[in-house]
Amino acid sequence: SDRQQLWDKEIKTFAEIDREAPPPENAILFIGDSSIRMWTNLRASFPRLKVINRSLGGSRLEDVNFYYDKIVAPYK
Repeated sequence: SDRQQLWDKEIKTFAEIDREAPPPENAILFIGDSSIRMWTNLRASFPRLKVINRSLGGSRLEDVNFYYDKIVAPYK
């Protein structure tokens, strides 16, 4: 759908980031809309935890579900 195409570039960017620096295993995965996407001090907020932010600003649950295989499933 057209809505999902809004995030194709971000999804590709996440894949590039993961190729260059594989994400840690056993991390806490943050998924959400702009309230999570714009959380600039996420790592500082949880200094003792490994965190991954794969949020899509302006997304809805249906958008996250659409990209589940790319922004949720790959992380352990």
